[in-house]
This record gives sequence, C-alpha cells and structure tokens, in this order.
Amino acid sequence: MQIKHKRYLLCNTFVNMAKKFACGDVVNGCGWSIVAKDETELFQRISEHAKKVHNMAEIPDKIIQQVKSKIQDA
Repeated sequence: MQIKHKRYLLCNTFVNMAKKFACGDVVNGCGWSIVAKDETELFQRISEHAKKVHNMAEIPDKIIQQVKSKIQDA
C-alpha cells in the first residue's frame, strides 16, 4: 500500500515540475528567459512578454508550436 502511495506522489510531482523557456530559442537576439512553477504560469508569462516586448497582440499557432518545442524541465 505504501509503495502505490509513493508512486502516486512521484507521479504528481512530475506532472507539476517547474518549466523553463528562453525566448532567444524562438526569437533571435532576445535575451529574456523564464522559470515558472508549471506550464500554465509559463505560458501566461510568455504571452505577457510577447505582447509587451515583441508587440504581438495575438500569438500565431506557428510560434506557439515553436515555443512548446523549446520548453524544458527546470
């Protein structure tokens, strides 16, 4: 019984693992990067950055896919 509980906790921790992203991986010359507690927070902060710094009122699907491909575990 304890082993199953531990596996559940490990799985839960893995799902909520912190994530990081460097904008320069998608936009050449941009030095902005972020570490967030999860992907939800990460995408919120990336969206804010894209709007403020890169003047993107909407983020095209192509860019979203590029961003997703560059997200790493922190």
